[in-house]
Amino acid sequence: MCASGISNMGHLLSPLILSLAAVFSKVTESRGILESIQKFSLLPTYLPVTYRIHNADVSFFLKEANQDIMRNSSLQSRVESFLIYKSKRPPVLNASYGPFSIEQVVPQDLMLSSNPFGSTNKFSFNWKLQAFIMRDKIYPSKPKVQVLFYVVGRDWDDYSTTEQLPCLRVFAFRE
Repeated sequence: MCASGISNMGHLLSPLILSLAAVFSKVTESRGILESIQKFSLLPTYLPVTYRIHNADVSFFLKEANQDIMRNSSLQSRVESFLIYKSKRPPVLNASYGPFSIEQVVPQDLMLSSNPFGSTNKFSFNWKLQAFIMRDKIYPSKPKVQVLFYVVGRDWDDYSTTEQLPCLRVFAFRE
């Protein structure tokens, strides 16, 4: 190859070299921008609030088995499920965050009353009726349904025997 051929080839390659140099400088420039951006953790951010329940004999904070990890990934709000099993007085929920603290009585409409279908003068905290069908299958030749009812969350030692239990009605329909 002669010298004039190499110089012609150099004139052809110089725009290519300039283009590649421009591309590589953009890549390094954009990498620098990405490195300066704040990186976030893979674990969700959450509001570190401490919760306590007062005036309850038995209470639990609940965690769902398949809880969405992103549900509480916020620094503005947080959701916590809890169960108050026994309480003789209105329970109080306390939430604290660092030096800040607040207490609030749990509203009665969030509690399970003794008579969910009517009003009652005496509010019995956190007991309800549960029904269990004793047999899963019912046959047309023996159309009999057995249902077991029991009161959940009731402390029988703390209440008088004259307190009335709710009246029950069971309806069965053939499908």
